[in-house]
Amino acid sequence: MTKKSNAKTVVPTGVPDAFKPAQIAFVPVPLSLSRWLHSIWFSDNPHCLPSQDRCYPDGGVSLTFTLSDHSLNASVLFSTRTAPFVTLPGDALISIRFLPGAFTECFGIPAESLPRDAISSFASLHPNEPLPVDEVCAAPACERVGILLQWLTQRLHQNSAVSEDRERLISNLATPLQHNTDIARQLGVSSRTLQRTCKRVLGLSPKELVQFSRIYTARQQLIYSSGSLADVALTSGYFDQAHFTNHFHQFVGETPAAYRQRKVSRFSNIKK
Repeated sequence: MTKKSNAKTVVPTGVPDAFKPAQIAFVPVPLSLSRWLHSIWFSDNPHCLPSQDRCYPDGGVSLTFTLSDHSLNASVLFSTRTAPFVTLPGDALISIRFLPGAFTECFGIPAESLPRDAISSFASLHPNEPLPVDEVCAAPACERVGILLQWLTQRLHQNSAVSEDRERLISNLATPLQHNTDIARQLGVSSRTLQRTCKRVLGLSPKELVQFSRIYTARQQLIYSSGSLADVALTSGYFDQAHFTNHFHQFVGETPAAYRQRKVSRFSNIKK
């Protein structure tokens, strides 16, 4: 049985630009892994100040490694809801964010079987996959990410080929202005076949991935543009501002106006 944690601390999901606490550093994704990985970050500051923000799902999976007392543990999070992200002083963390469906390609774990919105032990999901414990624990902090990426590259070579289905689905569904019927027509399949393929390859429905894309587009527009809320609604795929505001509030936990004010104020304070 998959072990689940009730902890409120989760690994970041979605876009790194959404939050950048000082104790988290992002590492560029190697070109050789860019078809599978969205982002990589690490935190290795036992004296950092606690911080809190929100994480927004994007359809991907986070694989997070915790290094403490010469041990290495890994946890998996397939998040489909906005959740709090809390960083606390303590253990060293390294997190690898997979693009939608890519975790399944790498480790052969069926996308539909991944627990949603609960932190699961990697060992419980893949008990026959050893972690590079000795190598990581013996390495200096600056080399740990590289060792884990080498381990991941070996897994990909052994277990995976790039899924054309996955890349086609992502390129078509990760567009906020698209609708399911239009996407199915473009792919030359029925709506029912599109539903089944998405569940099998991504572990998500087409509607969910389109919603993630719309919220992502809206958040970027709210932070980096000065457009009105009505303009943001239209460019994010919503019919009107009222529909956009209601859906954004349900998904993010605050209104678009409040989100923009909070993010812009935070970035302004950082620049001072």
